[in-house]
Amino acid sequence: MAGRAAWSVHGLLVSACVIFEFASAEPSCRETTPIYYMHPEYTCSDLSSSDELLKLMPKNLNSPRIELVLKDSRLDHFPPGAFADNKVTSLVLNNVTVKSFALPGSSASVFDELQETLEKLVFYKNSSLPETWSMLKNVKHLEELVFFRISRLRLGDDFNDLPTSMKNVAVVQSSLAEVGSGWMSSLQKLEKVRIENSDFKVFSRAMLPRPAGSLRELVIT
Repeated sequence: MAGRAAWSVHGLLVSACVIFEFASAEPSCRETTPIYYMHPEYTCSDLSSSDELLKLMPKNLNSPRIELVLKDSRLDHFPPGAFADNKVTSLVLNNVTVKSFALPGSSASVFDELQETLEKLVFYKNSSLPETWSMLKNVKHLEELVFFRISRLRLGDDFNDLPTSMKNVAVVQSSLAEVGSGWMSSLQKLEKVRIENSDFKVFSRAMLPRPAGSLRELVIT
């Protein structure tokens, strides 16, 4: 009887864990601001459609700076107006698959809705990347781009289509499918370039702007 009781308790615990995991996978958008942040952070996770993002995304948040994290989600595209009502200055895509960053029926991209506010963009854990880096050319305040744990990252010459405001580029724990011979050469305001634990086989002076008068830090490990 003791053995059966033990197995029953174990079964209940396993069932409880399964129920908890299922419940936690419900699509949601909620505030997740760490106590040390000066500005609010919101996380939208487990989304399976563009409609869910549009429905759950908080509207008209009263903050001049917002960090938005999209996590563990699969979308066909970003719906028009998803970010238009908030001042998103930092956008993190964490394990997010998107078929296209172009807005449906338009030549514009989702980044055009962020062109007045976005300063930092992070692609994490094999999140989808824009079809071309020129999609970000109108994001006039973009300063920092981070790639972390991205497979088959393409850093072609269209990387130079990024806005001239770009200052910091980081490639960490990522594999590379393409590296252009001068992929950062037009980004005159570059201050920091960090390439760590990535299969970057050759780095040449031609990849950097000339002159690189603003460059303060170059780390390749």
